[in-house]
Amino acid sequence: MPFDNSGTGEFRDRPNLVGNARVAFNPTGPYLNPAAFAQPLPGTYGNLGRNTFSGPGLNDFDVSFVKSQQISRDWWLRLRAEFFNMWNHPNFANPSTTFGSGFRLTSTPDSFNPYFGNGSPRNVQLVAELEF
Repeated sequence: MPFDNSGTGEFRDRPNLVGNARVAFNPTGPYLNPAAFAQPLPGTYGNLGRNTFSGPGLNDFDVSFVKSQQISRDWWLRLRAEFFNMWNHPNFANPSTTFGSGFRLTSTPDSFNPYFGNGSPRNVQLVAELEF
């Protein structure tokens, strides 16, 4: 059963932010400091605002190279190379911010909200088109 600290029946309570929640960037380490959050008093909502934290940035560079060659009056050959995530830059997923029942952070500080996933690697697609 979900936890409803405020007694409203909405089950959308938030914790109190009592310290600095940010930690130094480490893709395999925690994203948020669990000691920075506390359970609010009964009948209250907690002071943590909606969309308070932002996730890691996104760097997605897609490139396409095209060469068209006419091989006869009505025939064209088009060669194309498409690169998705050309620089093979990791794009880390946003961490989960679910605190669970009673806002109990049962995870150890080393594993609280680690980055999950790093997006897709570089993909290359080669295409040859014959247009007539």
